[in-house]
Amino acid sequence: MNEIFKKRLLNLYKSYNSIYGPFTQKSGRQTIILKSSINNDKNITMSYPKAIMKVYLGRLLEKNETVDHIDKNFLNNDFSNLRILDRKIHTSIDVKRRIPVLYKCDYCGKEFYLSRNQIARAKSGKFCSRICSGKYGKEIQLGLISKGKPIKVKTNYFSIKDFENN
Repeated sequence: MNEIFKKRLLNLYKSYNSIYGPFTQKSGRQTIILKSSINNDKNITMSYPKAIMKVYLGRLLEKNETVDHIDKNFLNNDFSNLRILDRKIHTSIDVKRRIPVLYKCDYCGKEFYLSRNQIARAKSGKFCSRICSGKYGKEIQLGLISKGKPIKVKTNYFSIKDFENN
């Protein structure tokens, strides 16, 4: 971070006089700290990419604006890799979605897609409904069938950004 950058950022935050960082958080994201000589208790921890964008624009970001890394690499803070997005749009682009996987019910054989709740409960089997799950459990209790091995349901995720970059 050079002196020109620091001066321009401090121009946007008049009551602050020094900048520390950038620091890399455990999450891999970088932050900076603005310190005030007037009130030592009032420091600002700020996203480094947001600071870059604020300096470039010469203004503070609006409440509904956020900064996005185009290539999803949080360490690539090159200006060409940053863009301003509306928070709602940014959330819809970055949210991780589960790729639906077609399964066969372990009881009736019907094909279905497992819901998020069914994945959490799919320890003893994959069932298309609570009815099939209940019938399966009853047959185990009556000794008509033996309980199978615990299963592991594979879940894969994607975000819209995965498709933007390909």
